[in-house]
Amino acid sequence: KGIKATEQRWPGDKNLGQTVVEIESDYVRRALILMKSGRHDTAFKALKEASPFSSPAARAWCLGLAKSGRGAQAMTAAVSFQRSQPAVYSEVWDELVVLESNRLFADFRSGKEIAAMTEAKTIHEKYPADTELKITYDKLFEAFANDRQDLVVARAIPQAKTDKASVAAGLDIEGSLSSIYGGSKAANTAVSLEIAVDQDKNIRRCKKKRPYGIAVVIGNCRYARQGKNIPDVKYADRDAVVMKKYLIKSLGFKEKNILFYKDATSSDLRTVFGTMTAKGKLFNYVREGESEVFVYYAGHGSPDRKGRDSFLVPVDASIDYIDTTGYPVSQLYINLMTLPAKSLIVVLDACFSGDSAAGKLFDNISPAMLINVDPVRELGKNSFVLCGADKDQVCTWYPDMRHSLLTYYFLEGLQGRADADRDNKISGNEMAAWLQREVPYQARIIANREQNPLVKGNLKMILAELK
Repeated sequence: KGIKATEQRWPGDKNLGQTVVEIESDYVRRALILMKSGRHDTAFKALKEASPFSSPAARAWCLGLAKSGRGAQAMTAAVSFQRSQPAVYSEVWDELVVLESNRLFADFRSGKEIAAMTEAKTIHEKYPADTELKITYDKLFEAFANDRQDLVVARAIPQAKTDKASVAAGLDIEGSLSSIYGGSKAANTAVSLEIAVDQDKNIRRCKKKRPYGIAVVIGNCRYARQGKNIPDVKYADRDAVVMKKYLIKSLGFKEKNILFYKDATSSDLRTVFGTMTAKGKLFNYVREGESEVFVYYAGHGSPDRKGRDSFLVPVDASIDYIDTTGYPVSQLYINLMTLPAKSLIVVLDACFSGDSAAGKLFDNISPAMLINVDPVRELGKNSFVLCGADKDQVCTWYPDMRHSLLTYYFLEGLQGRADADRDNKISGNEMAAWLQREVPYQARIIANREQNPLVKGNLKMILAELK
């Protein structure tokens, strides 16, 4: 403080100015040594105390906070210099924005979609004038809503504007922080963070088209927002989106013939599949004897308390009244069997044990006390029915691949991994063998649980014919 006051009293003295630079550089260098030794809080406290009258200390404090994962604190600190040290604010703000954007994109990619999107929204609303923060939030929201294949940070991290006098004194704040917290000194190209996995990109093209094929694809993910104590089904929405892509590219369905639902309600399920007394939308789409029908459901399944049936769980269901708010699997099968379709494939990526990867569904009863019903049934000579797990088991998530375990390996099977005889035709028997080989093994590794996919129907049916 004393040398700074002296410099202000005699601003033209070059020797005094050089002394100030050397003292500031030594002070910051000592703080960086504290960071490197692991004493981060002590270092940040020292830099904060010096920041009102030392530009290098202010810069090191802001960037150090950001690179240590405390981006919100760093941005608050930078804003505090907007008037007192405008040069510092202008130097570090752009870099802080991109560092924070990179972190949010990385969090999104690692599976923390909701947390990253919520934090991006909060930061954007706190600093509404910064267009880059808005772009970051918009891109995260778009990726979450539309399952984008990749995310590109709004712009590259700006080249550091380190004070030349500090560099001359041997102080390199940017380089020192990078050596402590990792990362390059400054990126000169935009950072691209891949959120797609191999199954999402390497989609095989079909040889056989299905011009009259009709599909229903349902991804029930967001239950918790309804406030009825049903946990979310992580990745169900992504599973549905990617399954739709496979239906078009690998199975030859027309996009206009795919009835697609995210977070289907009780009304949606009744509308598409029908009820005991009324036919649904799916029935109306089917051409008699010509339509090949594919039904995919990812979401919760549930037994009722008395073991009479299993249910698809719409997002607005009340689990304690599942027999009146759920959609009975028995009714689903009855209605599907009445379709005048040429063939039928059903894939239920759900478990019907009363438990789930996110926890049990029933608050006042143990899953072990429930009477479970076999969720897979024969639907005719030209049908193939697949369920993700046996009646008393749980479907596993695959966080590294951002899919459920069953759907991930079903898609991998459609890429050709299930094609045991390499004739570019994937039969029901080949798919069943592939899934029953991979899913139980991976479930034990990932979650230490048993998961055995169930299959019934015509195992000679050709599920996909690939180029």
